Amino acid sequence: MRTKICLALLALVALTFGTASAANIIVNPGFEDGRLDPWYQDREFGGTQDWDADTIDFHSGKWSAYDVGNYELRQDFAPIATDSITEVSFWAKHVYEVPGDEGLAYTFFYTDDSYYQGVVDVYPQDGWVFNDVTSRLESGKMLEAFSVFGNSSGQTYTFVDDFMIDGNVVPEPATFALFGLGALGVGLVIRRRRR
Repeated sequence: MRTKICLALLALVALTFGTASAANIIVNPGFEDGRLDPWYQDREFGGTQDWDADTIDFHSGKWSAYDVGNYELRQDFAPIATDSITEVSFWAKHVYEVPGDEGLAYTFFYTDDSYYQGVVDVYPQDGWVFNDVTSRLESGKMLEAFSVFGNSSGQTYTFVDDFMIDGNVVPEPATFALFGLGALGVGLVIRRRRR
């Protein structure tokens, strides 16, 4: 009987914790609390308006973040394996004061102190533009931060909203071992009570 109980408990543990669970690891992805935190402005290359959360324009909800210039908006997070990430995306919109400034840079930061910076084109006539940059992740690395820049002209309004870094989080082997030992302990307690 105790073997059946232990096996049932272990099966329950496996069902509960054995599958990967997808979750957006970005905190405050749409700025709906009316602030940037835990996003922060990092490197600055000129402009007139620091990053801020506002209701001026938005993709969804009522808030987005915006700047005027070439400022970096960054979020750091617990490292996650790039091979477990299924999507990295965000929405952006440019409002030009200088025609032709459609580039918007984004950066992946890895735990080995390397990084990758790419550029997407965000044309004002397109309104809000969806940017999926998942394919630019470097396989086999641990991602620890992500950022976007405003525009290099320093005179273009940049709006960003609805960030997504969708990671499949799988419990570590040590977690499985602890739950397994707990299930075994419960089985032993039940066995002793029946005697």
